[in-house]
Amino acid sequence: PSGMLLSEEVWTLKIDEETPVHEISAVNRPVHTEISKTDATGEKEIPGAVLSLSDENGTVIDEWVSSDIPHRIEGLDEYGTYVLREEITPRDENGEDAGYVRASSVTFVPAELADHKLAMKNQTVSVSKQDMGGSELPGARMCVLDEAGELKDSWISSDTPHRIRNLEEGNTYRLIEEIPPEGFYRAEEMSFTVTENGTDQNLVMHDEMIRVRIRKLDERTGKHFKGASMNLYEIRDEEGNETGKQLVDSWISSDEDRVFDGILKAGYTYLLEEEKAAEGVYRAADLEFNIEAVNPGDEEPLTIIMIDAAAEISAAKTDHTGRYLAGASLCIEDTEGNVIHEWISGDHAEDLSPYTEGGMTYVLKETKAPSGYACFEAVRFTVSGTLQKPQVIHAVDRPAKIRLVIVKKDADDGAPLADCECGVFEKGTGRLAHDISGKEAKLTTGADGTAAVTLPASEAGYYVREIRAPKGYRLNPSRFEAEYDHSVNPAVRIVTVEVTDEKTSVPTGTAMYRGSVLIAAGIILLMTGFLRWAVKRY
Repeated sequence: PSGMLLSEEVWTLKIDEETPVHEISAVNRPVHTEISKTDATGEKEIPGAVLSLSDENGTVIDEWVSSDIPHRIEGLDEYGTYVLREEITPRDENGEDAGYVRASSVTFVPAELADHKLAMKNQTVSVSKQDMGGSELPGARMCVLDEAGELKDSWISSDTPHRIRNLEEGNTYRLIEEIPPEGFYRAEEMSFTVTENGTDQNLVMHDEMIRVRIRKLDERTGKHFKGASMNLYEIRDEEGNETGKQLVDSWISSDEDRVFDGILKAGYTYLLEEEKAAEGVYRAADLEFNIEAVNPGDEEPLTIIMIDAAAEISAAKTDHTGRYLAGASLCIEDTEGNVIHEWISGDHAEDLSPYTEGGMTYVLKETKAPSGYACFEAVRFTVSGTLQKPQVIHAVDRPAKIRLVIVKKDADDGAPLADCECGVFEKGTGRLAHDISGKEAKLTTGADGTAAVTLPASEAGYYVREIRAPKGYRLNPSRFEAEYDHSVNPAVRIVTVEVTDEKTSVPTGTAMYRGSVLIAAGIILLMTGFLRWAVKRY
């Protein structure tokens, strides 16, 4: 009967004239199904989850809250089809989300379960916010959004990993650091997908410490300048709001850089002031500088250079380490856009005094950056330097990079093609290019048909060629240009190159027959020509 188990008893009967009728008593036991709600290990029961069981018609036949023991259901049809759903993920003793991923529904037939037992597992996804040394980093404001941008969880990092709430198996989410701890860059957001294999996931997001060096130099000697009274102030936050002139540090310059490790804030603007210079030099103009919000990826600390010089106002063109950067095309314009002065940067600051007026406002622009660098954003400044307090404008260029993304597709239906090897080559030389770490730029596409490499910026540019086609496809010999506007130099340029392959075709019997006929015809023509030549000769 429905909801009962078949009797396993066996009866041996002997039917003859003396005993033509036998009475048999068969006992059917009800179907008992045991359902467990466990963690990813399958060993620990999880209380607090709301579960429901429906039949194949969608009718809910049971609903319960999981506890620390399995739930038993009696009377299910041994060969019926049922669906187990998790309506609400486990809650803690305070009724709060306990941080388990919502499990996918399970369809089952009781007769197919081992010992009539079924376990629905809940996995977890945890985030560890760490410094580059691997230690937990408290104080970061974190959040998780789904693909539609809906907030799923938010928290402040602590000295232990955080278990993310409100996630579902198979879905993709964005992990975002909204505000980093003081003294650290904000990490770039991460995308992650919750697995469907019931295994706990542990995500790690690292924050790079903000490292700044302030160097006081004597322009005449190029060496550290000793004896100047220096002040560093915080003046604007990440949103550009004035914070008041908050003193960060005061010191007397020496023969070493002033070190600020893990002290300054990401996205904030600071003012470096020389309060009092030593005898024999002019006091430098106040210098504003900004700490980038997101880690720029530089291995060297950010170096801020203040030079004591005789010029009233000058512009120093440097790279991100504070070294002078030659070969940049710069100009200053007045407020109406008229070019006042143009020059090519060298190994020294450019004296702007002959071209500017005190109290007037100008714009410093870079029209062309040196090869391999990105142009800085235009700087608006007002001349305020005097012989007693010269003004120095720092224009910092960072190395430019090209993020080249190769998209491999089927030429007919546009489907992504995996396991295709492509090479990136230099346009000028035709040699195989190297990425920013010095490795050869040979790429193999993944399951999504893409492969990417980060290359140093190049005046000549790059092109892509296919080295090895995927199985079942013909090699595409074409040269695919990595095209972009060389007149614009962003810090990181993303360039996408699409490469298509055609499937290899298998000759049909008709095609093979026609090919054979053509070959035979060719042989006959050759033999006829040879016989004519032999007859004429002899």
